[in-house]
Amino acid sequence: SGSPVPAQWYQMAVSKAAAADLPEVADWAKLAFDNQPSGENLRTLLRIYQRKNPAMTNRENLDLMRLMSASGGLMVKGDYLEYAEMAFKNGIFGEVKSAIDKGRTARDRHNNLILASTDGSDLYSVASQKIAGDKASLPAAERDAAKAATGKVASATADAYLGYGDYAKAIALYQQALQKGSVDTAEVNTRLGQAQAMAGNVAAAKETFAKVSGGARGQIAQYWLAWLNGRPAA
Repeated sequence: SGSPVPAQWYQMAVSKAAAADLPEVADWAKLAFDNQPSGENLRTLLRIYQRKNPAMTNRENLDLMRLMSASGGLMVKGDYLEYAEMAFKNGIFGEVKSAIDKGRTARDRHNNLILASTDGSDLYSVASQKIAGDKASLPAAERDAAKAATGKVASATADAYLGYGDYAKAIALYQQALQKGSVDTAEVNTRLGQAQAMAGNVAAAKETFAKVSGGARGQIAQYWLAWLNGRPAA
């Protein structure tokens, strides 16, 4: 009749396709997200992609979990703990702490706290002990990055700043890494786009993500673009 299709219809189709293990589940999930670009619907897309691509690296998975967090798609205990674990495996200690802190204040549909104070305590304790020393090392790392012949030190230092939410420094160092070269350009552009998006520079983030193509990195960038394009105007 030309009236909008209820969002629940798409979600029901996703549920039934998943229950029957149909390959069309990803198509239905994409339709659900296009119809209602919520964090929950994006989470479904990302989880389907993860299941279909079990060989993704921890670094790639971290960037998916960051998107899940940024879009409001972290829904259950396992989401927050996986995010923290991926950050821990990448040595980004500030992000380990912030992911668990976020889960300890977030509430589910029944208004219960998603993470208890003991959830993720091992990761939280180790990361918290390392943060002070890690932060103290960053100014020297910045100086080393400026003198280095390649962009590897700049990229690693930018990763740390991104994890601490210092997006301005992360952006500058990722740009320096790209200029110096000898880095994984697709990864650095993916993370530069993340820093730009989180800093509120959506136009720049879209331009950066558009430069990433091929493989898991290309798909991750496309998911970030889908979220940025679906966000309400600020």
